[in-house]
Amino acid sequence: MQEESQAQKALAQQLRTLIQNGETLKAYELFCRFDKDVSDIELLLEAGKCHYFHINHEEAIKYLKQAYDMDAENSEVRQMLWSSYRDCRMYREMLELTAEISKNIHSTAELMMVYRAYLSVCDWHNARKYQAEIIALGKEGKIDSNMLPALLIETCALPDIDQASVRDLHCQFGTTLFESRKHDMPSSYPALSHLGGRMKIAYISSDFNFHPVGCFINHILSHHLRDKFEIYCYAHLLRSDEITDHIRNSVDHFIDITKLSDAQLAGRIHADGIHVAIDLNGMTTNTRIASLAHRPAPVQITYLGYPNTTGLSTVDYRITDHFADDNSDQFYSEKLIRMPQSFICYGFDTTAFSSSKTPSETKGYVTFGSFNHVRKLNPEVIETWSAILNHVENSRLILKAKDLDDAIIRENVIAEFASHGICRERLQVQGFTAQYEDNFRMYNEVDIALDTFPYNGTTTTCDALSIGVPVVTLVGESHAQRVSYSILKNIGFEEGIAFSRDEYVEKAVQLTRNPAGLSIIRSCLVTLFKHSILRNPQQFTRQLESLICDAWSEKTGLPLPAAVLREESSAAPQYEANTTSGRKLHIGGQTAHPEWEIFDANSGDIVDHVGNANDLSRFEENTFDALYSSHVLEHFSYQTELSQVLAEWYRVLKPGGIIYASVPNLEVLCELFLMKDQLTDQDRFNVMRMMYGGQIDAYDFHKVGYNAGILGGFLYNAGFKNVRQVPEFNIFNDTSKMVFAGRPISLNLIAEKPQT
Repeated sequence: MQEESQAQKALAQQLRTLIQNGETLKAYELFCRFDKDVSDIELLLEAGKCHYFHINHEEAIKYLKQAYDMDAENSEVRQMLWSSYRDCRMYREMLELTAEISKNIHSTAELMMVYRAYLSVCDWHNARKYQAEIIALGKEGKIDSNMLPALLIETCALPDIDQASVRDLHCQFGTTLFESRKHDMPSSYPALSHLGGRMKIAYISSDFNFHPVGCFINHILSHHLRDKFEIYCYAHLLRSDEITDHIRNSVDHFIDITKLSDAQLAGRIHADGIHVAIDLNGMTTNTRIASLAHRPAPVQITYLGYPNTTGLSTVDYRITDHFADDNSDQFYSEKLIRMPQSFICYGFDTTAFSSSKTPSETKGYVTFGSFNHVRKLNPEVIETWSAILNHVENSRLILKAKDLDDAIIRENVIAEFASHGICRERLQVQGFTAQYEDNFRMYNEVDIALDTFPYNGTTTTCDALSIGVPVVTLVGESHAQRVSYSILKNIGFEEGIAFSRDEYVEKAVQLTRNPAGLSIIRSCLVTLFKHSILRNPQQFTRQLESLICDAWSEKTGLPLPAAVLREESSAAPQYEANTTSGRKLHIGGQTAHPEWEIFDANSGDIVDHVGNANDLSRFEENTFDALYSSHVLEHFSYQTELSQVLAEWYRVLKPGGIIYASVPNLEVLCELFLMKDQLTDQDRFNVMRMMYGGQIDAYDFHKVGYNAGILGGFLYNAGFKNVRQVPEFNIFNDTSKMVFAGRPISLNLIAEKPQT
């Protein structure tokens, strides 16, 4: 009997050591070979941990409950049992255990458990009793480093914490992590002496599956230029699906790191000679950010999966954009590097799910909706939404989130609405749906989507807009509260952008006052979203690659790997290569070119064809290999002429032919016009002329303004495909290259006529 007890204690110690070293799968496999009843409390605890880290919560709870029954005051047992209840959404049992813990709190870890228990079930009023103390302890470094990441995630959603405090908490964690690993950092990097081939980019994530991160990164990975970049995915895999398979088949190297400790992962990244390592987790569940504390790659970046700083001094850069992080560099330990448009690119084609009819047309009342995680709800959000419902008679609100399946959470949320005069009957509370397609279909029951704050939606905002549902968002200072703002700015829809809670209510209510307008918005949003940078993975990935290359050059001071340089210096873009042969028509041309025929409204020495651009009837179908126009399409009415013009151009273009269309970029011109302090009145008058035309003759009036979404939408509707934006065409020295006050003012799009 004593011998068996000693054997169990020895096994418990082995398991504990493996788990402490991050080798949780080895620990699990070792315990699974033990085939006797467990009676030792230490082994029960470690067995529970093995199953917990293997996401086998039912077995974990079985062992941990036995340990708890043996010693209900054992702090580590209480923590593991509490975590198991919470992670498998056994909220009633979690709250019962929390009540016992709160009677005799042993540590800051247990204090945090009590706080997080109330937060997780939307009992915000009880949670706030502990919040100030928790934040203070975190800033003082008195919360265990293993527990701190859980608090860091929660801070992204807290409405009453300042950004400086959030930064300090993250930096506290980052400093602790770095100090524990700074003696285990490489003295040299194979990557720095291997610049003769492709650039090796590594993405590190636990979410290469049907998860928001997996869905956003999936088509970016498949659009990397494989002759320039060698792509590695280091995957902490607890669940695989079709997204995993697609990613695995899209990259050069897909490496399962689940069994590797953070130190071992860092060693693998270093040995593979990675030039740039990109973390996609931040502080989220199953993060491997600790591997970057070992500095395994010469350039290290965090991106996409987490809306805050890592606090790690070994992470050099964080990828964002100018809308999501306008003036917040001081709140990050990393240097912010900004994408030229959007920092995200959406992975779903939802066209098949969109409906031109609004729910209010058939139901007779307005339906608002929010499909965000309950973590993003708070009393301030519910108070604001209640004000909207109280302003809009008979309106309803659909709330959809996985955790709303739980009765405790559901009743807490409903009770919060009731405190603001909103009865249960006006709320439709929806939990988990098995198929994501059902999620898209549910948006057809929503007239207006209400965004959460201070933690905005990302996937949910994109889902709604792609279906055609307008989103109302409240812009704040933090990245988490500017993501939806970035999305709306990038698609060119600003009617839902608010900068105060009062304006948020006003914007939502205003949208309901014009039912016909809601229907128009619905159809326009689908087009705007579809033809924005958020749905152009090819262009987006080129921008991302350029940003990564800039980071490499800045951080290392070394030349780019040879394959990147070779392609950049010698290879012409495909759209230039396609213009080297065939018959080509320059509409509105003012400069002679031996390969191009000039078509213009006015005759002249260089003009080959005189006529109006909306009538190319003199040409047969499928005549030209390329059409080019610079600052022509703005002269046609978007109501009565533009579709006809593009139909004519499409008709005379050969299948596979290319159209080059340059127009004044209304977004840039608007920004310039508002620069009162930087531009003179005469400068701003000139900007106005660029908007409305010089009006020197009957043809010089502008009848429409464009951004990429609007012009791209018209091109797609005319039948063109593969629409993309480029900085310049490099064909003619004309208005497509025009710069004013240091800003390129032309929007340059390329599109193709399909081969069949």
